[in-house]
Amino acid sequence: MAGRPGTFNIGASGIIMLSQAIRRAGRVALPVPGFGLAALDSLRKANRYLEINREQLGYLSYGRVMDTTRMEQELGYHPKWSTAEAFDDYVRGRGLTPIIDPEWVRSVEGRAVAAAQRFGGRSTIN
Repeated sequence: MAGRPGTFNIGASGIIMLSQAIRRAGRVALPVPGFGLAALDSLRKANRYLEINREQLGYLSYGRVMDTTRMEQELGYHPKWSTAEAFDDYVRGRGLTPIIDPEWVRSVEGRAVAAAQRFGGRSTIN
């Protein structure tokens, strides 16, 4: 973008929390207490695994978002996909198979809602 000085955050609209990304990818969340991240960091250092650094471990706890207002207003750039659409495309492209079948989850959810509706209207106090 010639003639446009400065630094621009380039990203799609919307955000996905880590918990949402885990579910969208068909995975199961494993809660890790704060001290667990410190232990993970120690293991990373001991094994010289440099792909994840301390700053990135912080993103697991606090997340990260970007303000893309300048991108849209000054560059006139609008990404083709939203954040959720791009993430879903990434999951499809990786060929990830869900650990828990989404159809099974929908089936259980549907039965739970039906049972709640069926029994929810009944009063047990006279």
